Amino acid sequence: MIEYKTKTICEALEGIESSQWILPAFQRKYVWTQGQICNFFDSIMRGYPINTFMIWNVEKETARKHVFYRFIQDYREFWRETGEKNSTFIKDRYYAVIDGQQRINSLYIGYAGSYAVKLKNKRWKTSYDESVQPKTCLYLNLFEDADGETSRLYDFRFFSDAALNGEENKGKWFKVCDILRLKGVAPEAADENFPELVEEKTLLPDCSEEQKEVALKKLKTLYEITFRAPVINYYEEQEQELDKVVDVFLRSNGGGTPLAFSDLVMSVTTSQWPDCRDKFDE
Repeated sequence: MIEYKTKTICEALEGIESSQWILPAFQRKYVWTQGQICNFFDSIMRGYPINTFMIWNVEKETARKHVFYRFIQDYREFWRETGEKNSTFIKDRYYAVIDGQQRINSLYIGYAGSYAVKLKNKRWKTSYDESVQPKTCLYLNLFEDADGETSRLYDFRFFSDAALNGEENKGKWFKVCDILRLKGVAPEAADENFPELVEEKTLLPDCSEEQKEVALKKLKTLYEITFRAPVINYYEEQEQELDKVVDVFLRSNGGGTPLAFSDLVMSVTTSQWPDCRDKFDE
């Protein structure tokens, strides 16, 4: 009988920040679009199932023998699509994501990072240029639901700082990472005094009473899925032999953005040749 474990999004983010949650080298690059990230956050807010994850419980000695990467915090199209190598292993155990990389990295970008893609009609430069690829962060519309052009209920979008300067955008867009200001709040306090907590942490903009009611409902849902709901449901693989873990990875792949045959070949090659990804990028 397979036993599944759960974690909250906040717990997963803490694991990523401490570099205890990592990625094995045979994983492909991050490939999700901004639209896929927004759809993913909408699904979580609506309580939809987001499929299980598979985590490799890596012992310290095993981790030292192979190549692992950190998750990407600030995605830059072309320039930064892979996290840095994780070269320091001081903890007894690490948790490498075998199946679910795109989803968990999307959570990390949405809650703690940024996403940059090239603007239309702009030319590529020889290095990253923010005027060509402006940094954008994930926001939630507090007052209005998504329009009919998408299948989403919650209106999640990525904005640059410049795009939010317009008067029409003022106030209604909530930066998703700001919900982390409520980290450490006791559950009973949130249940009893959520509006007061939101006011104390300055999470709510100036608005009418009607808008305030709508905004508080959305913020409470975001709080629940961040700190209390067991969103991350995963199976923990204990096997320490890399070849067997790669086999599990290939078997478990499905959904999201499908792997191409070349991705599968790269996965196996990288598991045997640690510098493979860097050499191909060069």
